[in-house]
Amino acid sequence: MKKNGWLIFGFGATFAYTVAAIGFGFIEVDFIKNFAALPLNNQGDALAGFFAPLAFLWLFVATMIQSQELALQRKEIADNRAVMQEQSDAAKEQAEQAKEQAKFLEAQTKAMQDQTALIIEQVKIARDNSERESRLALFEKRIEIYNALVELDRLTWHRRMIDHTHVDRVWEISRRAEFLFGTEVVDWLDSVAESLDYIRTESSRLDEFDSGIMVLGPKRTPSKEEAELEQKVKEELSWAVEQFWGVTLKEKLGDYLSLYREDQPEQQSNNDASYLQRVGTDNQPPATI
Repeated sequence: MKKNGWLIFGFGATFAYTVAAIGFGFIEVDFIKNFAALPLNNQGDALAGFFAPLAFLWLFVATMIQSQELALQRKEIADNRAVMQEQSDAAKEQAEQAKEQAKFLEAQTKAMQDQTALIIEQVKIARDNSERESRLALFEKRIEIYNALVELDRLTWHRRMIDHTHVDRVWEISRRAEFLFGTEVVDWLDSVAESLDYIRTESSRLDEFDSGIMVLGPKRTPSKEEAELEQKVKEELSWAVEQFWGVTLKEKLGDYLSLYREDQPEQQSNNDASYLQRVGTDNQPPATI
């Protein structure tokens, strides 16, 4: 029974009891008359006896109402505990989900790191391949320059045999080398071409001196200027010819005749040595004069 039910029950029972008491008074008229004549203490006892059932009744009603309220409180507390337990379970579940999410993020981060490392490695491989292809293309052009110089080394040099074709050939090799080698190689080839041009020009003067000796007679001794010029031409020719030797070519061009980067010195050294030994690092110096 709800709280309002017990109150209705209490008021109904009180009303019924009162009606019954009044009805009893109308029936027992002498009781009412005699009640007024009773001493006050007896009247109090009579009233106490009359109201005692009502007091017991309302005590019972109050007890039942309070019991209901306590039951509701206990139910509310139990409901609160259930809600708190559900919240605790939900918090635990969220914590587990957070752990799983953290593990997933960690795995995803590791996968991204691995993918980044793979991309970096692929870029490095692509860059190395591109650089290798570029070096291969340069290598082929540089070998052409090297072989052209080796062909010059195979000639038998004499100052009277040097003409503008030799000089132009070296100048042409120097112009081609501008796009394939560093400035030090181009400057070196230019100096060789200038040396050959100097030998060609001064050889004409020596030929004129030789013609003068033949006209004046074989007993004519060359002048000091002629001797110094001839010695200078010999030295210049000797230096120019040495520039085409295999050892000199390896010294000047060896760093460029490689398919490997500078950070691979062992492979580069082996490659250079095997190739340059095949193309003539042991060439013998040609006759000069």
